[in-house]
Amino acid sequence: QPLVRQRLGTVIDYIETHLTADLSLSEVALAAGLSKFHFSRLFKAAIGLTPHQYVLKRRIERAATILRKEDVAIAQVAQQFGFADQSHFTRVFKQVKGMTPKLFIKGH
Repeated sequence: QPLVRQRLGTVIDYIETHLTADLSLSEVALAAGLSKFHFSRLFKAAIGLTPHQYVLKRRIERAATILRKEDVAIAQVAQQFGFADQSHFTRVFKQVKGMTPKLFIKGH
């Protein structure tokens, strides 16, 4: 059965609200009212990304907004969004945005 739009909206809102928290698949599945397995399968079918990939992408998008608007250290933003360290953040940032955070800040 397809992930109901309303339920998907609830899950997206939950993820957006908790982007800087340590989000677990169990928590997000619970917000959807589904088992982890069922939720993961339906989420990927609806969005085209696994829940983990989606959360990482949204964290990078939100972090990019902060990096562009505020004079803040990359390491600080990495920590704020739950990345293990700045190099992990930089790797994921580059995968999502196609450039490093440093280049992104410079406006390239």
